Amino acid sequence: MKKSIYYFFFPASILLYQLFSSTLAFAACTQTLNIAYDGHWPPYQYTINNKPKGIDLVLINHIMKRIGCNLVYKRVAHNRVANDLKLGWADVALSLPRTLQNKNGLYFSNTIRQRQLSLFVLKKNALRFNFPSLLDLLNTTFKLGTSLGGHYGPLYQQFVQRGGSLNIRTADNDYELPRLLITKKLNGYLMETQRGYYLLKKVRLLSQITSTETRIESDPAPLYIAFSKKTVSRSLVKQVNAALVEMQIDGTLEKILNAYSPKR
Repeated sequence: MKKSIYYFFFPASILLYQLFSSTLAFAACTQTLNIAYDGHWPPYQYTINNKPKGIDLVLINHIMKRIGCNLVYKRVAHNRVANDLKLGWADVALSLPRTLQNKNGLYFSNTIRQRQLSLFVLKKNALRFNFPSLLDLLNTTFKLGTSLGGHYGPLYQQFVQRGGSLNIRTADNDYELPRLLITKKLNGYLMETQRGYYLLKKVRLLSQITSTETRIESDPAPLYIAFSKKTVSRSLVKQVNAALVEMQIDGTLEKILNAYSPKR
């Protein structure tokens, strides 16, 4: 199986400038930025002993150290993050999609990563269930697991509309899905790839469950750092983008975002 690697794309002009110039001198930052984060979304954003943890928070810390901004953290339910930014109740949030609903009231950075979904199955069935696409599960008896409130993209919606919902079992949460698979109540389940492997490590099932190459999304969804237009200037967003480019060039960005990539 392929190792999950996240690719990042920045404007060529910025990259060329960075490659052939000295390190950017960032303007002095006088703001203390309020970072909205979800405390229940490992490995990206979560809490241990009331301390914010995760890939996204490590990333924003590295960026703001380069720029010189101070940070405080505000724990916000995932479905409220965009609204809090629009109202100015928080300044920054990470891993948000740029949707029609989100565009008004928010600035966005360059892409920080692309969401990648996978079909997880028992290792012994990895070849048998390595379907080309999610749509190839139609008209089969494959029992597919999803999580309550999960978002799986347009291809999944097409799968459901064409009758795939008949064989879907919805779990209360992501942690329940590996257990249902091991007890043979499912043939496989859908989950964001990196999150899936993080949870398998937590429940000690890495030796028994793996992901297939089945295409789950038509196009992986790009995710961004989002900023409140009420409290953050465009110039700060430009500095964040410049810091991201520097981190891509020196390897820091890849190291952070692949911290929990599967080691198979």
